[in-house]
Amino acid sequence: MKDSLGQCPLVSIIMPVYNVGRYLEDSLKSVEKQTYANIQLIIVNDGSTDSSGNIIKRFIKSTKLTNLIYIEQENAGLSEARNTAIKRVDGKYTYFFDSDDILNAKAIKKCVDFMEKENIDLLMFCAEAFIENEHSYQSKYVFRPKQLKSEAVYSKQEYIFKMKNERFSAVWLYLYRTEIIKRNSLCFYPDIYFEDALFTPIAYYYMNTVGFLSDVFVYHRINPQSITMRDDKDEYKVSSYLTVLKELDLFVKMNVADKWLINYYSKQQMFTVREIRNFSILDKVHIRTLCKNYNIGFDVIYELKSRIKKIVRKV
Repeated sequence: MKDSLGQCPLVSIIMPVYNVGRYLEDSLKSVEKQTYANIQLIIVNDGSTDSSGNIIKRFIKSTKLTNLIYIEQENAGLSEARNTAIKRVDGKYTYFFDSDDILNAKAIKKCVDFMEKENIDLLMFCAEAFIENEHSYQSKYVFRPKQLKSEAVYSKQEYIFKMKNERFSAVWLYLYRTEIIKRNSLCFYPDIYFEDALFTPIAYYYMNTVGFLSDVFVYHRINPQSITMRDDKDEYKVSSYLTVLKELDLFVKMNVADKWLINYYSKQQMFTVREIRNFSILDKVHIRTLCKNYNIGFDVIYELKSRIKKIVRKV
Protein backbone atom coordinates (compact mmCIF):
# COMPACT_ATOMS: atom_id res chain seq x y z
CA MET A 1 0.00 0.00 0.00
CA LYS A 2 1.29 3.46 -0.95
CA ASP A 3 1.05 6.73 0.95
CA SER A 4 -0.39 10.03 -0.32
CA LEU A 5 2.78 10.66 -2.32
CA GLY A 6 2.51 7.32 -4.06
CA GLN A 7 5.37 5.75 -2.11
CA CYS A 8 5.46 2.54 -0.11
CA PRO A 9 6.46 3.21 3.51
CA LEU A 10 10.04 2.43 4.44
CA VAL A 11 10.60 -0.58 6.72
CA SER A 12 13.78 -0.73 8.80
CA ILE A 13 15.07 -4.22 9.59
CA ILE A 14 17.50 -4.32 12.49
CA MET A 15 19.91 -7.26 12.37
CA PRO A 16 22.49 -7.65 15.15
CA VAL A 17 25.24 -10.14 14.31
CA TYR A 18 27.54 -12.03 16.64
CA ASN A 19 29.40 -15.18 15.59
CA VAL A 20 26.68 -16.68 13.42
CA GLY A 21 28.81 -17.31 10.35
CA ARG A 22 27.33 -20.75 9.86
CA TYR A 23 23.80 -19.39 9.38
CA LEU A 24 24.28 -15.74 8.41
CA GLU A 25 24.20 -16.05 4.63
CA ASP A 26 20.78 -17.76 4.68
CA SER A 27 19.41 -15.05 6.96
CA LEU A 28 20.74 -12.22 4.80
CA LYS A 29 19.37 -13.81 1.64
CA SER A 30 15.93 -14.13 3.24
CA VAL A 31 15.91 -10.35 3.69
CA GLU A 32 17.15 -9.77 0.16
CA LYS A 33 14.37 -12.01 -1.24
CA GLN A 34 11.57 -9.97 0.30
CA THR A 35 8.83 -9.13 -2.19
CA TYR A 36 8.57 -5.72 -0.53
CA ALA A 37 11.07 -3.30 -2.07
CA ASN A 38 11.35 -0.32 0.28
CA ILE A 39 13.56 -1.82 2.98
CA GLN A 40 16.34 -0.33 5.06
CA LEU A 41 18.61 -3.07 6.42
CA ILE A 42 20.73 -2.08 9.42
CA ILE A 43 23.39 -4.67 10.26
CA VAL A 44 25.34 -4.28 13.50
CA ASN A 45 28.38 -6.54 13.78
CA ASP A 46 28.74 -6.79 17.55
CA GLY A 47 32.42 -7.73 17.69
CA SER A 48 32.16 -11.09 15.88
CA THR A 49 35.33 -13.16 15.94
CA ASP A 50 34.28 -15.76 13.34
CA SER A 51 33.58 -15.39 9.62
CA SER A 52 30.51 -13.17 10.12
CA GLY A 53 32.27 -9.94 9.19
CA ASN A 54 33.58 -11.32 5.90
CA ILE A 55 30.17 -12.78 5.02
CA ILE A 56 28.54 -9.40 5.60
CA LYS A 57 31.10 -7.57 3.45
CA ARG A 58 30.63 -10.04 0.59
CA PHE A 59 26.87 -9.61 0.88
CA ILE A 60 27.15 -5.81 0.75
CA LYS A 61 29.13 -6.03 -2.50
CA SER A 62 26.67 -8.36 -4.22
CA THR A 63 23.24 -7.48 -2.84
CA LYS A 64 20.49 -5.74 -4.76
CA LEU A 65 19.47 -3.90 -1.57
CA THR A 66 20.24 -0.19 -1.97
CA ASN A 67 19.45 1.09 1.52
CA LEU A 68 21.90 -0.75 3.74
CA ILE A 69 23.77 0.47 6.80
CA TYR A 70 26.65 -1.58 8.20
CA ILE A 71 28.02 -0.81 11.65
CA GLU A 72 30.96 -2.50 13.37
CA GLN A 73 31.35 -2.15 17.12
CA GLU A 74 33.14 -3.84 20.00
CA ASN A 75 31.16 -6.64 21.58
CA ALA A 76 28.51 -5.10 23.83
CA GLY A 77 25.72 -7.68 23.68
CA LEU A 78 22.46 -8.04 21.82
CA SER A 79 20.67 -5.19 23.60
CA GLU A 80 23.34 -2.61 22.82
CA ALA A 81 23.62 -3.80 19.22
CA ARG A 82 19.88 -3.24 18.77
CA ASN A 83 20.07 0.13 20.55
CA THR A 84 22.86 1.20 18.21
CA ALA A 85 20.68 0.34 15.23
CA ILE A 86 17.56 2.08 16.60
CA LYS A 87 19.43 5.39 16.41
CA ARG A 88 19.85 4.91 12.65
CA VAL A 89 16.30 3.83 11.86
CA ASP A 90 14.55 5.91 9.19
CA GLY A 91 11.58 3.63 8.47
CA LYS A 92 7.95 4.12 9.35
CA TYR A 93 8.03 0.55 10.67
CA THR A 94 10.77 -1.38 12.48
CA TYR A 95 11.45 -5.09 12.60
CA PHE A 96 14.00 -6.78 14.89
CA PHE A 97 15.45 -9.78 13.05
CA ASP A 98 17.72 -12.44 14.58
CA SER A 99 20.73 -13.15 12.38
CA ASP A 100 20.31 -16.93 12.45
CA ASP A 101 16.59 -16.90 11.59
CA ILE A 102 14.91 -17.00 8.18
CA LEU A 103 12.22 -14.57 7.05
CA ASN A 104 9.36 -15.62 4.79
CA ALA A 105 9.71 -13.83 1.45
CA LYS A 106 6.23 -12.27 1.69
CA ALA A 107 6.48 -11.32 5.37
CA ILE A 108 7.24 -7.62 5.17
CA LYS A 109 4.81 -6.90 2.33
CA LYS A 110 1.88 -8.65 3.98
CA CYS A 111 2.61 -7.00 7.33
CA VAL A 112 2.94 -3.49 5.89
CA ASP A 113 -0.19 -3.87 3.79
CA PHE A 114 -2.17 -4.88 6.88
CA MET A 115 -0.71 -2.15 9.12
CA GLU A 116 -1.36 0.53 6.52
CA LYS A 117 -4.89 -0.68 5.88
CA GLU A 118 -5.82 -0.84 9.56
CA ASN A 119 -3.62 2.04 10.81
CA ILE A 120 -2.30 0.09 13.80
CA ASP A 121 0.72 0.56 16.06
CA LEU A 122 1.86 -3.05 16.41
CA LEU A 123 1.37 -6.22 14.41
CA MET A 124 1.92 -9.72 15.75
CA PHE A 125 2.40 -12.78 13.56
CA CYS A 126 3.47 -16.40 13.98
CA ALA A 127 6.82 -18.17 13.86
CA GLU A 128 7.99 -21.74 13.52
CA ALA A 129 10.87 -22.96 15.65
CA PHE A 130 13.17 -25.51 14.08
CA ILE A 131 16.38 -27.42 14.70
CA GLU A 132 18.79 -27.93 11.84
CA ASN A 133 20.11 -31.49 11.80
CA GLU A 134 22.95 -32.70 9.61
CA HIS A 135 20.75 -33.44 6.60
CA SER A 136 17.38 -31.89 7.39
CA TYR A 137 15.30 -29.32 9.26
CA GLN A 138 13.16 -30.57 12.12
CA SER A 139 10.17 -28.45 13.08
CA LYS A 140 9.69 -28.24 16.86
CA TYR A 141 6.67 -26.02 17.48
CA VAL A 142 4.83 -22.94 16.27
CA PHE A 143 4.59 -19.67 18.20
CA ARG A 144 0.84 -19.04 17.83
CA PRO A 145 -1.43 -17.41 20.45
CA LYS A 146 -4.59 -19.32 21.27
CA GLN A 147 -6.97 -16.42 21.81
CA LEU A 148 -6.35 -14.18 18.79
CA LYS A 149 -8.19 -14.27 15.47
CA SER A 150 -6.30 -13.81 12.22
CA GLU A 151 -6.62 -10.45 10.49
CA ALA A 152 -8.15 -9.03 13.64
CA VAL A 153 -7.46 -5.63 15.19
CA TYR A 154 -7.69 -5.08 18.94
CA SER A 155 -7.55 -2.13 21.27
CA LYS A 156 -4.75 -2.32 23.80
CA GLN A 157 -7.15 -3.41 26.53
CA GLU A 158 -8.78 -6.08 24.34
CA TYR A 159 -5.40 -7.43 23.26
CA ILE A 160 -3.95 -7.57 26.75
CA PHE A 161 -7.08 -9.23 28.13
CA LYS A 162 -6.82 -11.98 25.51
CA MET A 163 -3.07 -12.42 26.01
CA LYS A 164 -2.96 -12.21 29.81
CA ASN A 165 -2.37 -15.95 30.25
CA GLU A 166 0.19 -16.28 27.47
CA ARG A 167 3.67 -14.93 26.95
CA PHE A 168 4.95 -13.96 23.52
CA SER A 169 7.70 -11.51 24.31
CA ALA A 170 10.16 -12.27 21.47
CA VAL A 171 10.50 -9.05 19.45
CA TRP A 172 10.87 -10.98 16.18
CA LEU A 173 7.15 -11.82 16.43
CA TYR A 174 6.17 -8.18 15.84
CA LEU A 175 6.38 -5.31 13.38
CA TYR A 176 6.51 -2.01 15.29
CA ARG A 177 5.44 1.47 14.28
CA THR A 178 8.75 3.31 14.66
CA GLU A 179 7.13 6.48 15.98
CA ILE A 180 6.07 4.61 19.13
CA ILE A 181 9.61 3.42 19.77
CA LYS A 182 11.25 6.81 19.24
CA ARG A 183 8.61 9.01 20.87
CA ASN A 184 8.81 6.99 24.08
CA SER A 185 12.59 6.38 23.92
CA LEU A 186 12.10 2.62 23.99
CA CYS A 187 15.35 0.68 24.13
CA PHE A 188 16.73 -2.65 25.27
CA TYR A 189 18.11 -3.05 28.78
CA PRO A 190 21.87 -3.63 28.44
CA ASP A 191 23.99 -6.57 29.51
CA ILE A 192 21.26 -9.09 30.31
CA TYR A 193 19.73 -12.13 28.67
CA PHE A 194 15.96 -12.27 28.01
CA GLU A 195 15.85 -8.54 27.25
CA ASP A 196 12.70 -9.07 25.18
CA ALA A 197 10.80 -10.12 28.32
CA LEU A 198 11.22 -6.53 29.49
CA PHE A 199 11.05 -4.61 26.19
CA THR A 200 7.82 -6.11 24.84
CA PRO A 201 5.53 -5.68 27.90
CA ILE A 202 6.71 -2.08 28.21
CA ALA A 203 6.13 -1.50 24.49
CA TYR A 204 2.55 -2.77 24.90
CA TYR A 205 1.89 0.09 27.31
CA TYR A 206 2.46 2.68 24.60
CA MET A 207 0.42 0.97 21.87
CA ASN A 208 -3.17 1.96 21.16
CA THR A 209 -4.02 -0.73 18.61
CA VAL A 210 -2.59 -4.19 17.92
CA GLY A 211 -3.22 -6.45 14.95
CA PHE A 212 -2.64 -10.14 14.40
CA LEU A 213 -1.92 -12.28 11.34
CA SER A 214 -1.83 -16.06 11.72
CA ASP A 215 0.73 -16.52 8.94
CA VAL A 216 4.09 -18.06 9.84
CA PHE A 217 6.48 -15.31 8.75
CA VAL A 218 9.60 -16.27 10.72
CA TYR A 219 11.51 -19.52 10.99
CA HIS A 220 13.29 -19.33 14.31
CA ARG A 221 16.40 -21.44 14.62
CA ILE A 222 17.00 -23.27 17.89
CA ASN A 223 20.76 -23.25 18.20
CA PRO A 224 22.05 -25.73 20.84
CA GLN A 225 25.31 -23.75 20.96
CA SER A 226 23.69 -20.43 21.83
CA ILE A 227 24.51 -18.83 25.17
CA THR A 228 20.95 -19.10 26.47
CA MET A 229 21.07 -22.88 25.97
CA ARG A 230 24.24 -23.37 28.02
CA ASP A 231 23.99 -24.68 31.59
CA ASP A 232 27.19 -22.92 32.68
CA LYS A 233 25.40 -19.56 32.32
CA ASP A 234 22.61 -20.33 34.80
CA GLU A 235 23.73 -17.78 37.37
CA TYR A 236 23.77 -15.01 34.78
CA LYS A 237 20.38 -16.14 33.48
CA VAL A 238 18.87 -15.89 36.97
CA SER A 239 20.43 -12.46 37.46
CA SER A 240 18.95 -11.39 34.12
CA TYR A 241 15.48 -12.58 35.06
CA LEU A 242 15.71 -10.76 38.38
CA THR A 243 16.67 -7.60 36.53
CA VAL A 244 13.59 -8.03 34.33
CA LEU A 245 11.43 -8.38 37.45
CA LYS A 246 12.98 -5.35 39.11
CA GLU A 247 12.74 -3.08 36.08
CA LEU A 248 9.19 -4.12 35.22
CA ASP A 249 8.14 -3.53 38.82
CA LEU A 250 9.71 -0.08 38.68
CA PHE A 251 8.00 0.74 35.39
CA VAL A 252 4.60 -0.22 36.77
CA LYS A 253 5.06 1.89 39.91
CA MET A 254 6.04 4.94 37.87
CA ASN A 255 3.56 4.69 34.99
CA VAL A 256 0.61 2.35 35.48
CA ALA A 257 -2.61 3.20 37.29
CA ASP A 258 -5.29 1.08 35.62
CA LYS A 259 -6.04 -2.09 37.57
CA TRP A 260 -6.51 -4.25 34.44
CA LEU A 261 -3.07 -3.21 33.23
CA ILE A 262 -1.47 -3.78 36.64
CA ASN A 263 -2.94 -7.28 36.63
CA TYR A 264 -1.40 -7.94 33.23
CA TYR A 265 2.05 -6.89 34.41
CA SER A 266 1.76 -9.04 37.51
CA LYS A 267 1.03 -12.00 35.21
CA GLN A 268 4.16 -11.20 33.22
CA GLN A 269 6.15 -11.14 36.43
CA MET A 270 4.72 -14.51 37.35
CA PHE A 271 5.94 -15.97 34.05
CA THR A 272 9.41 -14.71 34.91
CA VAL A 273 9.29 -16.16 38.41
CA ARG A 274 8.40 -19.55 36.93
CA GLU A 275 11.42 -19.32 34.65
CA ILE A 276 13.68 -18.68 37.65
CA ARG A 277 12.22 -21.79 39.22
CA ASN A 278 13.77 -23.92 36.44
CA PHE A 279 17.32 -23.19 37.57
CA SER A 280 17.55 -25.83 40.28
CA ILE A 281 21.34 -25.84 39.94
CA LEU A 282 21.39 -22.81 42.24
CA ASP A 283 21.03 -23.43 45.95
CA LYS A 284 18.61 -21.70 48.30
CA VAL A 285 21.18 -19.33 49.79
CA HIS A 286 22.39 -18.29 46.36
CA ILE A 287 18.94 -17.39 45.05
CA ARG A 288 18.02 -15.63 48.30
CA THR A 289 21.17 -13.52 48.02
CA LEU A 290 20.42 -12.67 44.39
CA CYS A 291 16.88 -11.61 45.27
CA LYS A 292 18.19 -9.39 48.06
CA ASN A 293 20.85 -7.82 45.85
CA TYR A 294 18.27 -6.97 43.21
CA ASN A 295 15.88 -5.51 45.78
CA ILE A 296 12.82 -7.27 44.39
CA GLY A 297 9.84 -5.71 46.13
CA PHE A 298 6.78 -6.90 44.17
CA ASP A 299 4.58 -4.29 45.82
CA VAL A 300 2.26 -4.42 42.82
CA ILE A 301 0.84 -7.85 43.72
CA TYR A 302 1.58 -9.28 47.17
CA GLU A 303 1.06 -12.91 46.18
CA LEU A 304 3.96 -12.60 43.75
CA LYS A 305 6.26 -11.97 46.69
CA SER A 306 4.80 -14.97 48.50
CA ARG A 307 5.29 -17.19 45.46
CA ILE A 308 8.96 -16.36 45.02
CA LYS A 309 9.50 -17.03 48.73
CA LYS A 310 7.97 -20.49 48.25
CA ILE A 311 10.22 -21.11 45.28
CA VAL A 312 13.28 -20.03 47.23
CA ARG A 313 12.33 -22.39 50.07
CA LYS A 314 11.97 -25.32 47.64
CA VAL A 315 15.31 -24.82 45.89
